[in-house]
Formats: sequence, structure tokens, C-alpha cells
Amino acid sequence: METIAYEGPDGELLLNPTVEDIRTLFKFGPDYWQGGSGSAYVGWVRLRDPGYSALMDRPVLHIIVHEPFGVCLMYEVVSFRPGTSGVALMTCSSASGGDQRVGHYLGGELDSFPGESFVSISAAERAIGGFLQTQTPSMEVTWRPRRALAEGYGYAEVSPAP
Repeated sequence: METIAYEGPDGELLLNPTVEDIRTLFKFGPDYWQGGSGSAYVGWVRLRDPGYSALMDRPVLHIIVHEPFGVCLMYEVVSFRPGTSGVALMTCSSASGGDQRVGHYLGGELDSFPGESFVSISAAERAIGGFLQTQTPSMEVTWRPRRALAEGYGYAEVSPAP
């Protein structure tokens, strides 16, 4: 069976998540959001006996929460067909960030994200709600190509944010 699911930073799976579920998860503290893999996602999975596997050719919404900056959402569709490229978008907020980089651990490795890629929790809730309905980037937030936001943001000399 195939279904949409939420996989949290510590690997827990929540089938058919709702906006209320996401709202509850956003209330969990940094031990949850910055522990485990350091990120969560909403995407399609195939349930198996036992376990599940992610369907990589379907839209995925990656979620990174890092207070006090907010939530960084990354919408991704991978293409496995030769000669085609996938889609990779990040949220963009003109209200925060600027040239600031946010250090966040993903899978135990320090990574760097543009400060402007973080949006408020309420905006992220609305965007995730839209994704749950349509599996497309929600018009509730501004999206930019991930490559455009990442240009000029190196991975060296980044220290984790408090």
C-alpha cells in the first residue's frame, strides 16, 4: 500500500499526517528537532511487511526546525529519467536572515543554510497543509530554487547556532 507519511528526525513514521499533527510536532523542543537525523519529511511511502520504503520519485517536503530562526522547508522531486532534471526549491523569507548562515546538524554532519530560507512556524504550518492536500509547493510561502539560495553560502567556517 502507498500513502503519504511524516518521518521525524528520530525515524518515527506517522501515516496520513494532518496539519494538527504537524502543529503538535512543532511544539516539541530542540532535543526532538535537532536530534536524530536533524530533519523530518513529508512524502510518499510504500508500506511493507515489515517496514516501509520511501518513494523517491514522488514529491517530498523536507522540514528543518532551528529556533530562533524558524522552519526551513525544502520541496524536492527527483527525476530518474535520463536527460531530465528534478525540482529543488527552498522557502525564502525577506523578513529574516540576509547574509546570515545557520549551522544545523544533519545526520551528524554540520551543514549550512541561508538565514533567509527560514520562515515562521505559522507560515510553515500553512505551507505543509497545502503540501498535504496537493503535493505541490504551497503558495502560502515564497519559494526559490535551492541552488540560487545556496550560492555564496560555503560550508566551511560555520558554527552551530545557539
